[in-house]
Amino acid sequence: MSQHDMNIGNQLFPATRADINNALLALASTSSGATAPSSAVANQIWYDTSANTLKIYNEAGSAWIDLCTLDQSSNKVQSITTVGLTLGATALTVTGSELNILAGASVTTAELNKLAGATATTAELNQISSITRGSIIYGNASGTARLAKGISGQVLTATATDIAWTTAPAPAVAAITSDGTVPSLNTNITAVEIRNLIGAGVSSSDTTYAIQDGELSENNFTNADHAKLDGIEAGATVDQTNDEIKAAVGAASDSNVFTDADHSKLDGIAASANNYSHPNHSGEVTSSADGATVIADNVVDEANLKVSNNPTNGYVLTAQSGNTGGLTWAAASGGGGGVSTTLGAVGTYGLMQNHSGTATITPGSTVAGSGLKYHNLNYSISGSTAASGTWRVMGHYLSSGVGSLNGITVCVRIS
Repeated sequence: MSQHDMNIGNQLFPATRADINNALLALASTSSGATAPSSAVANQIWYDTSANTLKIYNEAGSAWIDLCTLDQSSNKVQSITTVGLTLGATALTVTGSELNILAGASVTTAELNKLAGATATTAELNQISSITRGSIIYGNASGTARLAKGISGQVLTATATDIAWTTAPAPAVAAITSDGTVPSLNTNITAVEIRNLIGAGVSSSDTTYAIQDGELSENNFTNADHAKLDGIEAGATVDQTNDEIKAAVGAASDSNVFTDADHSKLDGIAASANNYSHPNHSGEVTSSADGATVIADNVVDEANLKVSNNPTNGYVLTAQSGNTGGLTWAAASGGGGGVSTTLGAVGTYGLMQNHSGTATITPGSTVAGSGLKYHNLNYSISGSTAASGTWRVMGHYLSSGVGSLNGITVCVRIS
């Protein structure tokens, strides 16, 4: 694949030879490439490798004309771009519109092979070319023939050798005599025609009019009359009033009449309601038929309470909203009796030295027991016993660590 501007410039021989070889290579490869040659001239051939299309530059020097498209995978010509197409020694000229008609047809290979081996005379082909709407192409003793369309009212008739359009024969109807009888009928008269004759009536001088006594009369019984009669029950009476219908239904056995009272009762029942009776319960929690439940007396014990910690004898329940269940077992404080004297128990006080690392702690603050140690008033001695739990500071810390009375105050364990 190569392209060249086809201009051999003035240069030394080696470069000239290379330039000529490149130009020849472009000619040999039809200037093939994914883009058009940059210096195209009129009637130059270019193979577009991006679309596998062979093109020629028009003589006006303004555009490329598509010639054909190749299928490189099967090594075949895929399509030819043309306005008209001429094939064979004898010219067969077909327009694009005519080819488009064939493009929409579904033809099998076997059907095309029949055409390929067929021989048709000029006269036979002319029959096809002259066909118009309503025409019929058929074969007769002389070969292929074309029958033009007939006129209104004609019928197609056939002989031993041909077909033709002829005027339809009128149906033969026997004359009706003055006494109203029909002496003879042929097969051309239909049942509809007979009913039309009956429905037309008779002259004033006639007293009777019948065909095959007892079968049809002037007062013709039509299909519509028969359908109407089929829809009426035997013994049916005229229309009944609402009150009559209601009385008849109510008087019937097992009629299950739906009364106004029944309707009012139904309106008062909620959708999906059922006839449910709430059961009674006994034991620690009881209920009555209305479904209300109550706790029996003397059944609430320690196991039924939701408390945040395990109980200790002598502890009391205290409200702690931040704990599980909002209740916590704690040692009783204040009021004298029941105050725990166990070191470090909840509710006990201690003289504590600040080892939390926080220098300034205000009264009322809470401190973890791990940051406190039991102490005395000798600031030069560091406490050695650490506390546990959570403590509330009852005094004021201004320092943390050993060697300062400012780091010792009273605290109470709260949990």
